[in-house]
Amino acid sequence: MNFKELSFFSNLRKIYQRLSPIQRRKALWVFLTTLINGFLDVIGIALIIPVIYLINDSPKIHSNKYLEHLFRTFDFRDDTSFLLFFITVIAIIFVVKNVISLVFNYIQEKFIYQIGKQITIRQYKQYLLKDYLHIANVNSNQLVQEVARVPMEFARNILSPTFFIATEYFVFLFVIIGVLFYDFKVVFLLAITLTPIVYLLNKATKNKINHYGHVRHSMQIRTFKEILESLHAYIDVKLSNSEEFFLNKNNKTLAQYFSVMTKLGVLQKVPVRLIETATVFGIAVLFFFVNYWLHEPGKIVSILILFATAAYRLLPSLNRILTANMQIKGSSYVFDILKTYKSGDDLEWNKKYTSVNFSESIELSNVYFKYPEKEKYALEKINLEIKKGATVGLIGESGSGKSTLGKLLLRLIQEESGEFKIDGKPMDKSNVCGWNDLVGYVQQDFYLLDASLAENIAFGFDENEIDYEKIDKVIEQVQLKEVVQGLKQGIHTPIGEFGGKLSGGQRQRIAIARALYKEAQILLFDEATSALDGETEHAIMKTLYGLKELNLTLIIIAHRITTLEHCDVIFEMEKGSVKETLTYKELFAR
Repeated sequence: MNFKELSFFSNLRKIYQRLSPIQRRKALWVFLTTLINGFLDVIGIALIIPVIYLINDSPKIHSNKYLEHLFRTFDFRDDTSFLLFFITVIAIIFVVKNVISLVFNYIQEKFIYQIGKQITIRQYKQYLLKDYLHIANVNSNQLVQEVARVPMEFARNILSPTFFIATEYFVFLFVIIGVLFYDFKVVFLLAITLTPIVYLLNKATKNKINHYGHVRHSMQIRTFKEILESLHAYIDVKLSNSEEFFLNKNNKTLAQYFSVMTKLGVLQKVPVRLIETATVFGIAVLFFFVNYWLHEPGKIVSILILFATAAYRLLPSLNRILTANMQIKGSSYVFDILKTYKSGDDLEWNKKYTSVNFSESIELSNVYFKYPEKEKYALEKINLEIKKGATVGLIGESGSGKSTLGKLLLRLIQEESGEFKIDGKPMDKSNVCGWNDLVGYVQQDFYLLDASLAENIAFGFDENEIDYEKIDKVIEQVQLKEVVQGLKQGIHTPIGEFGGKLSGGQRQRIAIARALYKEAQILLFDEATSALDGETEHAIMKTLYGLKELNLTLIIIAHRITTLEHCDVIFEMEKGSVKETLTYKELFAR
């Protein structure tokens, strides 16, 4: 990305592309407030100049017909009382001006952070609309950064500075025009003073800040990734005595991150230092100009007052413009991340909810599936039928396609060819939501919220929407009643992130309870007990098989033959295909 692409007007275009039609209309009104704010600032400067002149030379009150008329109308005793009145009026005007400016600032800030909030929600929604395979291949830390942090950075470091620059541009323009009316020579002096600042700063920071911004972002992602990895693998870290390894690894990343932050911090201070130097240089030029060019030393005070008044507003304004521009450059990577962001109203759930009736069977006919960028099919020639209320087992070696078939049955992935039928009716994307209502899923790394037991069972429901009678019922069905009775707060007890306060068997029972709470008709068990000891696994499977009286259809993916003891039918998988259909006795006999 070159410097021209980072210009103010280029940024406006990119921002415009990422706003919805409604947001664009609001942005125009907010932009108008920046124009009014700039105009109010110029009025403030215009009011200060005559005050300074009059304080410096009070007899000018009587040489100006308007001021003299005001003096006589209100019958002031002397020039001092008139000046006191004049300054008081100016002070009141400033108070009103600043109150109005603050109101406009509030409108601008509210608009900016509403945009940040809306982009955050839409980024989140955009990711939730992605298919399973996309999310499975995205680094979770990167995803969180792009959903939670990047939109706020867009608001804070792109949108806010852009409005700020617009305001300061207007102030800059209005002040220059105003000074032209007083003395065009001062504009010339200001140009000599300010032009080198802009040139030198652009020359020094042309591509560095943009580069540092990208590096900062990548280092932030890496830092969070390394910390999360060490926390999630806490037991392994402790048992391998590798604390120092992870600390050193993170220390290297942090060193790079803070090195870049230091450079960015120094670069953002450069405008202030340049402006201080330019101010002294401007006074020197002014002195030389008046004494050796105009040959009118007597005018030095009046020109200096005008120069100082204009510089008082223009130099800080220039500093803000340059600093804001650096801020935008440093966060320019946000534009790349939000490149796929949809700002209009075309981002819909597209969930055509069609209920699915399941009363007979699930049938797969000649189904094929392969993962993206893979040549070999993960599933091929899959032909099987699962009767309602049946208990079905899937067994096979690792990589045989068991879990892939499970995900296809859950409709997390779609077959490339072949047919998936429910009661003889083909399944397609239009009735996936209806199918989701019928299935429950229990896996080995079952996810538990850092919330109460009740909230984990009633997954996806607000606490005030939970049916606690139903919670009590499913707790009894999955034999968790004694566990709940042993908790201080019962079903309202927080169970910790990832269910860290529970045993493996208890977590699996909660997973089953979650499926029963949603009244699932089909329960898919994906090697959920493989990490449990034999006794716990046996107890869980006993509970599971005890649910057959609810007419649940159970699909059990397992690597232990004994887990499938009560299955009505077992499909043996090999190299992505159903090798054989067996009973438990036939499988065990082999």
